Amino acid sequence: MKTFKEIERKFLLKRFPRLEKINNVYQIEQWYHSDGFRYRYQVNTSTGTVEIFKTKKTNISKGVNQEEETMLTFDEFNELDLSNSLHVKKTRTVVKYKGHKLEIDRYDGINIVILEIELGDLEEKFSLPKYIDKEVLYEVTGIKEFSNKSLAE
Repeated sequence: MKTFKEIERKFLLKRFPRLEKINNVYQIEQWYHSDGFRYRYQVNTSTGTVEIFKTKKTNISKGVNQEEETMLTFDEFNELDLSNSLHVKKTRTVVKYKGHKLEIDRYDGINIVILEIELGDLEEKFSLPKYIDKEVLYEVTGIKEFSNKSLAE
């Protein structure tokens, strides 16, 4: 298990932007289980590589979370009963820009596009490429209704 602090800012976009360069695309399914863990099944669409994560996420402050993450095997994942869990499916497109990783999530069945950027600290200065910046409606960092768990069914 690895433990780390995640510092991120989130933005609601008007639509999925026209991207100049894409670094990775993932198909992701996430389950929010009553045991307090999030289970994520992630497929890299270009390589077919599958990774499965079990994560405990604890909010420290707005935009700052402590995460404890373990990788699961297929067998461990298949032993889980996730039938009563909240569930969300999304496509994550990753763009690297000026030393930052921009993650753009498009949700299945919901007309919502959210951009996440991971930072060294919340005060870190950053810029978005113009073709993405023009699609930003507003920042949703810390707004519960825009968390993945809240968007799950």
